[in-house]
Amino acid sequence: MKTAFLSSDSYRIQTYNLLIRSQMLYSIELMSHFLFAVAKILTFFQLQAIFHEKFK
Repeated sequence: MKTAFLSSDSYRIQTYNLLIRSQMLYSIELMSHFLFAVAKILTFFQLQAIFHEKFK
C-alpha cells in the first residue's frame, strides 16, 4: 500500500515537455524584464522633472 506522500506528484515537474516549459518560463521572465525597464524609465523621467523644477 502506498502512502499519500509517495503517490503524490506535487514534488515533480508537472510539464514533462521541456520545450513547452521553457517557452512558458521565458515569457514570464521577458515580462518581468519589460516591467523592470518601464519602472527604470519612469523613475528617470520623474527624477528629471524634479531636478528641472529645482534648478530652474
